[in-house]
Order: sequence, then C-alpha cells, then structure tokens
Amino acid sequence: MLRRIFYKRARQIDFRIEVICVIILHLFQFFFGSDDLAYCHRLLHIPNNEPESDSKVISEIIGIVSKKEEAAVVTESTQHWRKNWQDLRKNRLTASNFSRAIGFSPDGRRNLWLEKIGAAKQFAGNRATFWDVENEIEALERYTELTGNEILIPEFVVYKNGENPEENWLGASPDGVINLVKDGVTSRGVLEVKCPFNNGGTSQMYPWKKVPYICVPQVQGLMEIVDTDWLDLYCWTRNGSSLFRVWRDTAFWEDMKPALVDFWQKHVLPAREIYNNVDIKDPQVKLIEFMPKHWHEDCKKIMRGAERISENANRLFYEIDGNLVECTMKRPFKVTAEKFPTFLPSDVERIKDTFALKLAARIERLPVSVSFREDSIMSSCVTPLIRNETTPVVLLHGFDRYTYPLLEEAGLETWAFDILGWGFSDLGFFWKSHIERPVVLVGPSLGAAVAIDIAINHPEAVESLVLMDASVYSEGTGNLATLPKAAAYAGVYLLKSIPLRLYVNFICFNDISLETSWDWTKIGRLHCLYPWWEDATVSFMTSGGYNVTSLIKKVSQKTLILWGEDDQIISNKLAWRLHGELSNARVEQISNCGHLPHVEKPAAVAKLIAEFVRETCRCKEVESIP
Repeated sequence: MLRRIFYKRARQIDFRIEVICVIILHLFQFFFGSDDLAYCHRLLHIPNNEPESDSKVISEIIGIVSKKEEAAVVTESTQHWRKNWQDLRKNRLTASNFSRAIGFSPDGRRNLWLEKIGAAKQFAGNRATFWDVENEIEALERYTELTGNEILIPEFVVYKNGENPEENWLGASPDGVINLVKDGVTSRGVLEVKCPFNNGGTSQMYPWKKVPYICVPQVQGLMEIVDTDWLDLYCWTRNGSSLFRVWRDTAFWEDMKPALVDFWQKHVLPAREIYNNVDIKDPQVKLIEFMPKHWHEDCKKIMRGAERISENANRLFYEIDGNLVECTMKRPFKVTAEKFPTFLPSDVERIKDTFALKLAARIERLPVSVSFREDSIMSSCVTPLIRNETTPVVLLHGFDRYTYPLLEEAGLETWAFDILGWGFSDLGFFWKSHIERPVVLVGPSLGAAVAIDIAINHPEAVESLVLMDASVYSEGTGNLATLPKAAAYAGVYLLKSIPLRLYVNFICFNDISLETSWDWTKIGRLHCLYPWWEDATVSFMTSGGYNVTSLIKKVSQKTLILWGEDDQIISNKLAWRLHGELSNARVEQISNCGHLPHVEKPAAVAKLIAEFVRETCRCKEVESIP
C-alpha cells in the first residue's frame, strides 16, 4: 500500500522519461478521445548540474563530518564550496560540464566553448544552483541520518592527481567522499547531492525514481577523477529523498573520454590561444574553424551508454514525507541474443512475433532539442536502413512491424517514431534535428490527429499526409477529466489489463487466432509496464484532452485517406466526412479490414503509400509493390 501511495504522489524528473510519458498518453486516445500533450511537460524536471558560486560557510557542516575531520574540512579542503572554486575550474573541464562538452545539450556545447576560451562570462550560478547550494547542507544532514555514513569533504581533484600534465585539464569538485568498512575491508566512494529546483515550484518537487541519463557523464567522470569504485547519488527535495548506488563503468569512460579530449584539445585550446592574443569581437565568426558542432560524432553512442547505466543503477531507498521505503536491488534489463535496447522492458523477450522482435531490436534514441528546456531529450525511433533522394516517409504512433519493412523494400527512406509510446508530439523539433527535408507524414488512428497538428504548425516539414482510420473528431476526455483520483487509477489499471487488451484485439481485427491475439496483446501493452505509466496516464485523463477538429479544414497538403471497411472502433463513414473537409484529398477503403490496416493488410497499405509517394512527390526511385 505504501508503494502505491508514494508512486501516485511522486513525479518523474528525467526529461528523457518525461517525453516518453507524454507519448504514452496518446494511448488513451485510442479508447477515450485525444490528449493534451503540453500538460505533461509541467510534471517533470531535471536540475541544472552546474555548481554554485555563493554558499553558506563550511562551518554549517558541523555535525555532518566528524570533529576529528572538521578542522581540515573548514580550511583549504573546501575550496569548491566558496567563491574561489571558479579559479580552480576556470581553465579546466570539470565533471559537471561533461554532458555539455559531449553535446547532450546542443547549444550548451558551443556556449561552454565560448566560456572556456574566455569569450563569455564563466557560469556563476542561477536560481536552480542557488537553490541547490542553499539546501545542500540540509541534504547532507539527511543523507547522514539515513545512511549513517561519515562524509569527508575533499579538495578540488585533478585527474590522476595531476601526475600527467597533459591531462590535468580534467577536474572535479565532489560533494563528499565516503569510506565504508565491512569485514575489515575499506571501500571508498564519492557522494554527489542533487536538490531539484523545478522552475521554482520546489514544493511540488518529488525525489527521483531513477537516475537521469543526463547526470551519468558527471557521475562517471567523478568516479574516474576521484578514483573510486562507486558513487552515491542522493536526490533531496522538500517532500522526500532517494539514494542511488552507481558503479564505475570503465567502458563508458573509454567511450566518453575521446569526446572530451576532442572538445578540449581541438576546439578550446587553439581558440583560446588566439583569443587571448588577438582582439576578437565575434569569436563565432573569426574562430569558426575551431567552433565545435552542436554534438560530438559519438554523442548518440555515449547517450546510449548513459541510458544503460541509468537503467541499471541500484536505488537503495526512496522516502516520502519521512516514510522510508527500502528497495531491493534492481534487476538489470537483460540483453538477449536479439540485442534489444536496454530501455525496453524485459517482457519484450516473451514476444514470439519475429517481425516485432526485429523491429524492437532496431529501436534507438536520438537527441532532440526542444523548446521547454536547454538540454536535449532522447526520442525513441527506428531510423532508415537507407538514405536516398526520395521524400522521407515518417510513420507515427505505433506504426507496426509488417508495413515498415515493405516500405523499405520499395526504396523509401522510412522513419518510425516512438514505437513504445504511440508517437512523439514534438516531431517538429526532431525534424529540425535529424531530417530537415519535407516528409510524407503517415498517421494511423491517433497518429492522424498528430499528423494534422504538425502539418498546420510545421507546414515547412510536411509535403503530404496519409491518414488511416483517423481519430480526429474526439473532443477531449470529457467527463473523465472530473473523475476522482481513485476512480482514475482504477480505470488505468483496467486499461492495461490483459482481458481488456484481448477484447481490443477482438474488435480491431477481423479474424485472428487466440494464439496470435495473445502475442499481439503482449506487444500492445509493452509500454504499460513502465513504472511511471499509471501516473502519467491519470494526469492525461484529468487534463481535459486534446482536440484537432478545428484544424482539419486548414490543412492544405495533399492527403491520402485509408480506412478499413470493417472498422469497429471508428466508423468508416467518418472517412467521407474527413474527405469533405480536406481541400485536396482522396479516399481508399480496404476491404475485409478493421481498425489497423497497417497490421492486418500490410501489403495493401504499403502499395498504396508507395504509389502515393511516387505520384505526389515525383519519386521515380520508389519501386512498385505488387
């Protein structure tokens, strides 16, 4: 019961997870209407990891560290707690900036470059870091109270203690060092404390349920520089706290370090030398040959490693309002012979459909710049096996495993977004980051609503549309928005239940066996197995919903409307209503087919899409599908 209570109250702070939550909310559209995508963006927050330049004096730590160590702590070993931490960090790349140097935040990499060459003022703190430092003392006290560990405050640490002058540009200022003694053996770890700020809404901030992937470069960098085998990452809020034990991962460091070296030696050092000796007013123009790209070429690989470490971190405890919940060690996601991504639930291994397994193995996450934060988030997608001059085809919202390979075989550059979560609402940002050419946007069911929304708000990104069994006439969640929380959670449990899922298969498809329906049920509810799914879905229900009905007549792009003649979810009569409201559209009905033509009749759907692309976009390279 306690687990249920705090899970209902807690809010996730990893924006990579936030976006997946937003995507998962679209699932409710399938049953109840459309959604309010922007609402979920207010639920979560990742704190700024920069250190603060103004802090309480170290004497306030009395009682946290032992009296024996206090004298040493108060003197020269606490430089990173005072304003002069800037002197030690100024000409070094420190662990808190590793993610920026790699490109986790595209604009952040160039801004960091300007800081390090001396062309921009060094970061001195903001509201988030002031909050972090203001509460760090209290957080350390709570950590000590809960763990019994004695915290030693170290000096600013240089990589390998400065033994190699060529690498002394790497440094770190850890929040503490911990020595644990067990059976006469001492284990040395490092402590990193985070106090999430949540844009000032600190009273609504709850402790992390998992390690944000964006913190992993700092966490692993701290262990390498301080030379410890493990790190305690402690998240403190006014409403509770959580503690994670992260282990040193040398393979990740070996992947990350070359990107740091590249940033420092190829971009910072030569540019700084010129900037310090020549009067340059616009370094982004005069020093453009040294200015780094928005992200390092290995950024995607490093992000994948960060996600793996984030998933495998052990949560030692989670407390809400003083109620401590002990947690068992989290079982790492198993990587099977199919090499499934580690962010997929382990239940993916129980699926038998070979097409689904092949597509699941191809799912990856790419960095996307978004409007609601400075750093990039990770968006799930399947990227094309081929890149060519044809107009890219972008498949939205659960576009399935059977039609996708047929489109690739026809020679189409094909993308699919957020297979687990039924679509990515901020496709406009993804398009700017990775495609940058007008696309054919294909949206089945709820995906049709998102496709219309994107076509109106990002017309430069959409050349034409394919809408299948379109769910575009629902007007929000209606009375669901006024449900009591208890009733809302009951509805959510029903929504992911196996009996309901089996029933949905029964009404979605014309004639499938019980064995096939059982396997497809496992595929369809895979995303429901994430621990945050219930909270996010309830938030969607109470948000009021999402409606694109008023946008339909504004669509100017040429549109192909596909509809299953036997659709029992959305009447095929709406195909003709939609046709009448669109200025440039045609309808193709698919016989003996229900709500999901791309699953039930993939050959017919792939053929119609390929022909539409050839005609609309004049792509002669696209092969005909027999």
